Amino acid sequence: MMNTAGRLWKIFSYAFLIVVSIVILFPLLNILIVSLNSEADLMKNPLHVSLNPRFSNYADGFAKSNFLKYGLNTVAILVSVVAVNILSCSMAAYAITRFGFREVRLSYYLFITGMFVPSQLIIIPLFGTLKALHILNTLFSLVLVYSAINIPISLIIFAGFFKTIPRELEESALIDGCGYFRSYFKIIFPIAAVPVATCSILVSLYIWRDFFLPLVLILSPAKKTLAVGLLAFMNQFSTDWNPLSAAMVLQILPFVILFLFFQRYFIKGIASGAVKG
Repeated sequence: MMNTAGRLWKIFSYAFLIVVSIVILFPLLNILIVSLNSEADLMKNPLHVSLNPRFSNYADGFAKSNFLKYGLNTVAILVSVVAVNILSCSMAAYAITRFGFREVRLSYYLFITGMFVPSQLIIIPLFGTLKALHILNTLFSLVLVYSAINIPISLIIFAGFFKTIPRELEESALIDGCGYFRSYFKIIFPIAAVPVATCSILVSLYIWRDFFLPLVLILSPAKKTLAVGLLAFMNQFSTDWNPLSAAMVLQILPFVILFLFFQRYFIKGIASGAVKG
């Protein structure tokens, strides 16, 4: 009886996962199909699989979205934010997990509350602050904002990982006169590949797909990001769906490849932050 119930539960679980996978993958498949169709095929049937795929849509999508220029802007922001985020959040998490002062724990919870504040809610005071500092409409402003927004999740992941590291690993170094900074850089950070990879993927994904902040905070067309570049395919009365879909595929592809290579570290990092954070 137990074996039968177990088999039924396993069948139900697999069936449920298949349905969820189809629901998730169907929009991506639809975008891929549209990107290879002509406009006439799209008008007849959006799900029509053409026997003569139009790869010219990808050339049009690449050119019209200014993919190279906006891609370089996005990568410059992404690399800067990832570097700042990993260094600051890993050091903060190390201090939080090694010093049990009440003020330290309180600061940790204050940072975590930032997860519950959407960027849309603070956009007006944020816009005014950046304008008063004379850094509005600069890539540096996006680096600052993205670095702050991604602090909570990165702090949780790093703190969860550092809690699994036994203190004995660094105590001998401290006894020999190695300070906390040197102990961190020489012992702790070199073994933190899992949270570093996880935070890098999460932060990069957030920046790569974000549309709202670059649209509001960047006014110059030359400084826009890839997500905002997709607006080039839309006007008041129509949308060029085929090259737009091609540009979206080009935008999605790098992170699909990145996740396939680093999914092991990503899953471990999320698990460590969830269990120990």
